[in-house]
Amino acid sequence: MKTTQKLSAVLFFLTITSMLSAQTEQWNILISGSSNFELSGQSSKTKSDDGDGDPTKYFDVSFYPMAAVFIIDNLAVGVQLPSGISRSKYTDDTKYVNTWITFAPFARYYFLSDNLRPFAQVSFGGGSDVDVYIDTDGTKTKEKYGVVLLNAGGGASWFINEKVAIDATLTYNLYRTKQRENNDNNRRRVSNSIDFGIGVTVIL
Repeated sequence: MKTTQKLSAVLFFLTITSMLSAQTEQWNILISGSSNFELSGQSSKTKSDDGDGDPTKYFDVSFYPMAAVFIIDNLAVGVQLPSGISRSKYTDDTKYVNTWITFAPFARYYFLSDNLRPFAQVSFGGGSDVDVYIDTDGTKTKEKYGVVLLNAGGGASWFINEKVAIDATLTYNLYRTKQRENNDNNRRRVSNSIDFGIGVTVIL
């Protein structure tokens, strides 16, 4: 009886390992709809010796959908479409809205064949960033920027079944914008960040 139980356990383990290995085989498709999904809202208040100022409200949401195909075992190549919107309202009732979208080819390589699988990932691309300033009388001022985006890092996928995994990522991000019009002095903005993200990946 014990021998039968041991044999069954070994067969079960081999079956699970085989399914996990097959997930990242050549020509399988990887889809991620919420990796590095961020949703935040905040309120701040200015202060001085004369008393507290009016609150300033801020809202931000970002999306990082991606799709890829495994061109060889464990190596997926595809496209990431980072995008987002943020809104701010200042103490003088003026408003600011920022929207951005980029197109970034990426590659992800998986290591090991267990249900917890580390990976490395890199992406590079460009896109558009638009700032809109809204005055108290409703007048809008728009500024358009070109975007260069670099994202590099890694993480781990925990496969909860043969097709679905929970991702945890830690990445370095370089985000550079350059104003497209009325920019004789070549003005540009560069931001660097290290981000932690949680998301869901499906492999078909």
